[in-house]
Amino acid sequence: DRTRLTQDVIAGTMQGALGNLPAGEVRMAFVATYRKNDFEYLPDATRETNSIVDIPVGTFGQANVIGGIDVSEVYTEFLIPLLRDKRFARGLELELGYRYSDYGDTGGTVPTYKALFSWRPIGIVRFRGGYQLANRAPNINELFLEASSQAVTMRSPDYCRADTRELTGNHPANPN
Repeated sequence: DRTRLTQDVIAGTMQGALGNLPAGEVRMAFVATYRKNDFEYLPDATRETNSIVDIPVGTFGQANVIGGIDVSEVYTEFLIPLLRDKRFARGLELELGYRYSDYGDTGGTVPTYKALFSWRPIGIVRFRGGYQLANRAPNINELFLEASSQAVTMRSPDYCRADTRELTGNHPANPN
C-alpha cells in the first residue's frame, strides 16, 4: 500500500489582558489559522479484498482515497471575572468564545460558540457548566473514499455520524 499525507499550517495568536474589573483581570485570546491537508491512499493491487487479516481495524478500505481539504478559521475567547471573595461567591467567572470556520468547497462555512461559567461558592466546591455549539467536519476518508467501498471496517459505530445506528449517537431521536 502507498500512503502520502501532507499538511501545511499557518497560525497566528494574540492573547493578553484587556483591563481590570473589581473581581480581577479580563483576559482575551484571538487566533487565526489556515490548514491544508492532502491525502493519497493507494492500496496494493495484489491485496486480497476479502481477507480480514489484511484489513486492520480502523484503517481505510480497499479502494483509492485521493483528496484534500483546507480550512480557514478565526476565533476569540474572553475570560471575565464577575465576583471574587464575596459571600457564597469565592469566585465567579464567565468564559465566552466564538469561532468561524470556512471549509471551502468541502463543507462551507460554520460558526461555533460557547458560554461557560465557573462558580466557587466556598473554597473547596466549584460548579462549572454552560452551553456550547460545536460541529464536526467530515474527514478526508468520509469525503473522498470511492462509493463502492466501506468507510469503516470491523469497529464500533461512529457516534458522530448522522446515520449511526447507535442509540446514544448523533441522530434526531436523541435530544442529548
